[in-house]
Amino acid sequence: MKLVLFGTGDDCLKCLDILEQQGIEPDYFTDNDPSKWGKTLKGKEVISPKELLNIDCQIIISTSDYQDKIINQLKEMRLDSRIVTFAPVFRSYIEKKAKEYCPQKAIIHPKECILIDAFMGSGWDGDQQYACYIASGLKDRGYDVHVYAKNSLVPQSDKTECLISRFPWKKDQYWETLLPIINDMEQRLPFVLIANTLEHVMAAAYILKQRYPDKVKILSVIHNDNYSLYEKQALWQDNLNFILGISERIVNVLKNVWMIPEEKVRYRINPVFWKSEEKTSNITQSFSQGNTPIQIGWGGRLSASQKNAHLLPNLIEALEKRNVNYCMEIAGDGSYYTILRTFIKEKDLKKKIRLLGRLEHHAMRVFWSRQQIYINISQWEGCCLAMLEAMECGAVPVVTNVSGVSDVVCDGQTGFRVDLDDTEVIIDRIADKIAFLAEHPQKRQQMSQEAVKTVKER
Repeated sequence: MKLVLFGTGDDCLKCLDILEQQGIEPDYFTDNDPSKWGKTLKGKEVISPKELLNIDCQIIISTSDYQDKIINQLKEMRLDSRIVTFAPVFRSYIEKKAKEYCPQKAIIHPKECILIDAFMGSGWDGDQQYACYIASGLKDRGYDVHVYAKNSLVPQSDKTECLISRFPWKKDQYWETLLPIINDMEQRLPFVLIANTLEHVMAAAYILKQRYPDKVKILSVIHNDNYSLYEKQALWQDNLNFILGISERIVNVLKNVWMIPEEKVRYRINPVFWKSEEKTSNITQSFSQGNTPIQIGWGGRLSASQKNAHLLPNLIEALEKRNVNYCMEIAGDGSYYTILRTFIKEKDLKKKIRLLGRLEHHAMRVFWSRQQIYINISQWEGCCLAMLEAMECGAVPVVTNVSGVSDVVCDGQTGFRVDLDDTEVIIDRIADKIAFLAEHPQKRQQMSQEAVKTVKER
């Protein structure tokens, strides 16, 4: 039987490295991107998913972001009996490494420290920002705190930078990436790890927990309702002290669908954390009327995966079609930044739409204070920090109804929720809600006040 890896991105390279370390080599790669078909990766051909029908094979899904979509795709092709997700393969590999690991000279401190995972991700995104919020808050309360991050992440401009330990990330050399983290952790025993992903940092803590079971505790935070995250929590639950869900929907799915014991699951909504110098700034929310454009803000990673940034041009065209008088500011970077810049230039929308790139957190409070509408068209989320921060500054959210939204957005009162549906339907519904708010400033002001009140009470 042949072995095929589904996916050709960074996750695939990690999966391939882990398989090769165990003497396993794929025969083919497959991907839904037609531009990759017929090409080679690591000496193996990339084939169309349709060709899987003609091959007797097992299929390992190497990507996590699109795992549920790929599973459904393969089920429709009646290939579901051949599917292997990467999560159990990864766990077996880490278990093997834990048995092989030779402990270094550990340092046992008299007081427990707190380690926080900010390692994965393409930049200082939601999970990484969450890690910094928690680290700063715990440090202020007198705890010994350390944040683990990639050395490629840009330095933070605030006091959390001194808390960050940086490590090299080699996407196709997993153990070489993991070992320095393990060695560092072994000098910080005993510790509690707040794991924002069940990846490198958690794996390092797991390996040490097998050697020092009474010196290592792991608290896993699940930040969104992507299928692969639930699968990982279920696989690792016996080694996790607690699992923290940041939305009620996440907690309910963990307990009622994945049958994780209630005593192991906790719920805590994301904190809205502004530093003292940001809080003291004079923040006022204005309400445009008459011919004044309504201010629309986007704050987040500009990627197709999860964030659906590729749909922003569709939304802009829908607003133009409805003759909405608007100005839009987009704060964030990512793979779609250049595409959006080209779109704005070609459509002659420079006077209406501003691409600001990534803003430091201290600038985001001022950014949100000048927005009257917050938009989010994500495919999945937890309880989005940007949404909470925008609401706290008075922006009315118009968002897809992903996990965590219903915790704070009461439809028609503190914002508008749009159910996930066909792309065109989602965009039309969001554009309709924005048009409504543009035409009804008094209603928008009322919803803004309720949004602020809701976040502050939470």
